[in-house]
Amino acid sequence: MAISRSGLPCDVSYKGEKVEEVSSFVYLGTLITNDGRKRGDVDRRIALGKNAMASMKSIWKSSISNRIKLSLIKSLIWPVMMYGSDLWILDTRTKQRIEAFELWCYRKLLNIGWRQKRSNESVLVQLGIATPELIHIITERKLSFFGHVVRANGLTAHLITGQYNGKRPRGRPRATWISNLAEKLGSSAAKCVRAARQRRISYPRDGRRSSE
Repeated sequence: MAISRSGLPCDVSYKGEKVEEVSSFVYLGTLITNDGRKRGDVDRRIALGKNAMASMKSIWKSSISNRIKLSLIKSLIWPVMMYGSDLWILDTRTKQRIEAFELWCYRKLLNIGWRQKRSNESVLVQLGIATPELIHIITERKLSFFGHVVRANGLTAHLITGQYNGKRPRGRPRATWISNLAEKLGSSAAKCVRAARQRRISYPRDGRRSSE
C-alpha cells in the first residue's frame, strides 16, 4: 500500500519480483485503507455481524424467551460487529449505519419481516428498550481506550491528539478522532485530555457534559 498525497504508484521489488500494490488490506481483523478512513471497516464489521446473526437463525425462530435472545445478541453478535470500534469516527453516516444494524438485529430477534411495516419505536417498546444502545456502548469503549492511551503517554497518545509535525493539505480539514470524541462529550480536546489523565472523564447518557 502507498499512502501519498501525490497519488504516485509505489514501486517496490523483493528478490527481483515486484510487490503488488493494494488500496486496502485486512490486518488483525481491521480493514486498513490508503485514504485513512474507517467507513469501509464499519461496513465490513456490520456485514460480519449480520453473518453471525444469520448463522444463529434457528435460535431466533425458536421458542426461547426474548430476554434470553437479547442477551445472546449482546454477548455473541455485538462483539463481532464492534471489533476495532475504539478507533472509529462516529460521524452522522456511521451512527446511522450502526443504529440501523441494531434495529435490524432486533427485528430478526422478533421475526419481523419488512412486509409487516412495524416502526422502530414499536420494536423497541416490545423489547423494553428505551433508546438504541449500541452507539452508547461504542462511545464508552472509545472513552476507555482514550483514557488508557493518554495516561500511557506514548506514541499513540501523540497521534490521536494530533501532536505531530507536518502541515495539513488545503481545504476543509477532516474530522479527527479526538475532535469527534470531544464533540460527543460537549467539551474541547484539551479538556478531555486533562480529564482523562485525572480519571474524571465519562460518557453522559443524558446528554450533559462529562468534564469541565
